[in-house]
Amino acid sequence: MAVKIKYRRPKSTDFSKNDLIINVKEGALYYKSEFGVHRIVSEVQEISYGSITGAPTIPPDYGPHPDYSGVYADINHIHAAPTLTNYFYKSFANDWGNQTTEKLINWTSIVESSTLKEDVLFLMPFSGTLHKFFWKQTGTCNHITFNVYQNINDDGASITTATNNSPVFAYLEQGANVGTGDGANWGNLNTIDVNLSFNAGDHIAISLKANVDGIDEIFGQMLYSQTITI
Repeated sequence: MAVKIKYRRPKSTDFSKNDLIINVKEGALYYKSEFGVHRIVSEVQEISYGSITGAPTIPPDYGPHPDYSGVYADINHIHAAPTLTNYFYKSFANDWGNQTTEKLINWTSIVESSTLKEDVLFLMPFSGTLHKFFWKQTGTCNHITFNVYQNINDDGASITTATNNSPVFAYLEQGANVGTGDGANWGNLNTIDVNLSFNAGDHIAISLKANVDGIDEIFGQMLYSQTITI
């Protein structure tokens, strides 16, 4: 075991689990365990030599305290909760007929829907961003309108009659990669950059509409991120 002297707070890489570090500037002892770096500070008593007063009295610190440097804010030993940005993929798979009706992505089953139900609404519990939308399809139409609705309401209503039925994002995909028809081969990957911000508590609905010969089987994923505070 080695005892090292430092004039600053040591980094985790400054020593091993077999070493001790004394920071003589702050009067603290450091050691490492499986949990990280620990810091021990002893109580400093006021020392008098006749009329000469030595070191001032410092309130005791009854460590050890794990070193959360870079993870938590260390302010008076009160560690703030972290804020993390996490990225997620949400998958879907729907079996649509070859109609030209606007259809909503169903997140819980393959059933097609052109009306608002719980299974076509996607809840955003934290604020964040809808980044990209990916899909493949067997339908042969390559002229597709992609819409995103934010906080659209009226359970059971059609898209055209629902409250707040104007899309917050609309995109016409001309020349989409398509398959060879109903029950046949899948086409190549289609990607749409959305980059739509949303608030905590928002719900969204996503639809696709083909102008001819419809969309048949379709599956894909949605990439989104959320800023999560624990």
